[in-house]
Amino acid sequence: MITDWKQLLRSTKQAYPLLLDNHPKLAKAQFQLSEAVSSTACLSSKECELIALAVAVTTQCDSCIASHISKAVSAGVTAKEISESLGIAILCNAQTTFFYAQQVVEIFGQFADDNNSSSDASSETDLALQGLINYLRDGTKQNEAITPKLGTLIALAVAVTKQCDISIKKYVAEAKSQGITWQELTTTLGVAIQLNAGATTVYSVKVADAFNMMKGS
Repeated sequence: MITDWKQLLRSTKQAYPLLLDNHPKLAKAQFQLSEAVSSTACLSSKECELIALAVAVTTQCDSCIASHISKAVSAGVTAKEISESLGIAILCNAQTTFFYAQQVVEIFGQFADDNNSSSDASSETDLALQGLINYLRDGTKQNEAITPKLGTLIALAVAVTKQCDISIKKYVAEAKSQGITWQELTTTLGVAIQLNAGATTVYSVKVADAFNMMKGS
């Protein structure tokens, strides 16, 4: 076992008062956000947890991952459902990087003195990166445990978290073509908002904990 995730989650929860006890309005806002998301949800708890895990991985929040794995297990999520959801998260994160990598190559071409050589480099880079994206996309097409609609909602949550306009437009178009409802969309966005706020709070708690330790030394 590399990490004791249950202990990590306990330690994070124990450290929360260091921040929230000194900022009661923030604590109240966190509670109200959680209540708002859960009270308006039109997706199952299992679907919400799969979306949450994809966002937690994208924010690289270890405590968020532990928390939502615990909730996912309680909701009856299977290992295959988690694997397929995370496959979509990996694809979406790679696609976002690909889009911005293309911009880097384009910008380089505009600033480089030798436009011909930069154009050749651009073509080679695009082919290599597109090959990786296609490989990941082919993998997600084999999904069996999660539906295409849930896959699109997961992708949208990741796109919002990555703040990638191109990905957002792509997956909104997919959502409309799949008949995803406004309520399903807003529930997904609510989960994404809650997770992004939660990840920031977790790292703020770590700052408060580190400050408290240094103050005492």
